[in-house]
Amino acid sequence: MSVDHSAYLAWQLQLLAYSHAQVGQTGSFVALDHEEVVEGDDYPPYNRPFAIARWLERAKPADDDVVLHVDPDMIFVRALDLGALRHLPVADDGRYPLQPSGAAALRRYVRAPDRVRVPVVPFVMRVADLARVTPAWCSWTLRLRADDAARRALGWNCELWAFALASREVGLRLDQGYLASMPPLEAPARPCFVHYAWKTYDFDKRSYVPWADLRGARHPGHVALQDTIADFREELEVA
Repeated sequence: MSVDHSAYLAWQLQLLAYSHAQVGQTGSFVALDHEEVVEGDDYPPYNRPFAIARWLERAKPADDDVVLHVDPDMIFVRALDLGALRHLPVADDGRYPLQPSGAAALRRYVRAPDRVRVPVVPFVMRVADLARVTPAWCSWTLRLRADDAARRALGWNCELWAFALASREVGLRLDQGYLASMPPLEAPARPCFVHYAWKTYDFDKRSYVPWADLRGARHPGHVALQDTIADFREELEVA
């Protein structure tokens, strides 16, 4: 995952790392540092593709290594079998509705944007596939942010659409499934992650005081989050 130096992301990163250890997830846990891209454009999602590009260049991982990329505001509910996914790029189905203004802006780049499925984190793929898509991902992010119509219509989701368009450009096909439960935390299948992306019930990451109790939260996803926070707080107190 990629983070900046804020206290807001620091507690999310610690909680994610703790849940990674608790479920026994295989593989090392790597946090990519903040990457400043375009001066004057305060758009944090730049950090994902450009930090990955820098990591690929500096770390030089083996082509057959498997990368699981997540957001800091996630916790592991159960481990993911990365070995079974080695030759099958997989991403979460973003389930992001495309507004008419977004469709109109995207028609400059793709004939039927409403038919394009947007893959989002968590995603799993081999380094070879990640290295193939990342340059186009960076390029499309810059392109959409520089397009006033796309920037206004897509907003925060420019980078998500850039990933979708980059994948199409390089011929990367991602199987999309239900990997993470997001608000309102309905779970048609048992996901590997809770992604607490925005407010639901009594929990809002934007106003959360780290390790406070989640009063009134009774949904199984929030109970899992509450239990993880309680365990982590206990570990800190022991330490």
